[in-house]
Amino acid sequence: MSSTGAAAQQMSMYTAAAAKNQFGEALKTALAEGEVGITRYGRVEAYVLSAERYATLTRSPEAELDLLTAHFDEMVARMQTTESRAAVLASFDATAEELGRAAAAGARRRAVAGA
Repeated sequence: MSSTGAAAQQMSMYTAAAAKNQFGEALKTALAEGEVGITRYGRVEAYVLSAERYATLTRSPEAELDLLTAHFDEMVARMQTTESRAAVLASFDATAEELGRAAAAGARRRAVAGA
């Protein structure tokens, strides 16, 4: 395994000979990291990609946009409840201290949800 070029600093690289002789290791690295570069005479000539990385690269932009649109529509629908309207109206009457506490509480909830 070796490194060449700026892209190599972030991607594992194998020479063509090493990839041939150590294909199992190269494949394991591609599965773990998403991709591996294969070099010949110091230049990247090919890549070995995990199935997940390949699917990400070949997914159509339209499908991604449809997913984002659906997510946005769900968020808008959640904001149309009576409780949400009341919360927005209350935020206009809130003091700076109350807004700060609410922002901190929301950040904590997001941190816990993301953990």
